[in-house]
Amino acid sequence: SKGELQQEETKIQVLEPKDIQEGQLEGVEQLAAQSYVSELRLLIERQKVYPVMAKKLRQQGKILVKFKLQKDGTVLATNLLQMSQYKILNEAAEQLVRQISGLKPFPTEIKKMAWEFIVPIEYQM
Repeated sequence: SKGELQQEETKIQVLEPKDIQEGQLEGVEQLAAQSYVSELRLLIERQKVYPVMAKKLRQQGKILVKFKLQKDGTVLATNLLQMSQYKILNEAAEQLVRQISGLKPFPTEIKKMAWEFIVPIEYQM
């Protein structure tokens, strides 16, 4: 099915922000943060589309996108830390992150006002 095919192409992983990894958040906030990160990952995966032209040209690549979200889910900034050799894929990855803006506000348990994430976005056939 198209859904399964899509999954193969969309290996997205949110690199958890340092404070989750280091367990610096308190219990309830820690759980909310982990759950938020996995929901964010799913949201990005569902929004991802392989650019038609890139597919036709059999372009593949991995892009590392750093982005900052504010409490209401707005994307404040995006930055490509690692680019593929293809402009189409680089633009698609940045656009993908920008289009989740406002879709995923922080749960009330998360006290921070803004949060940075790094996401590897892979386009593979």
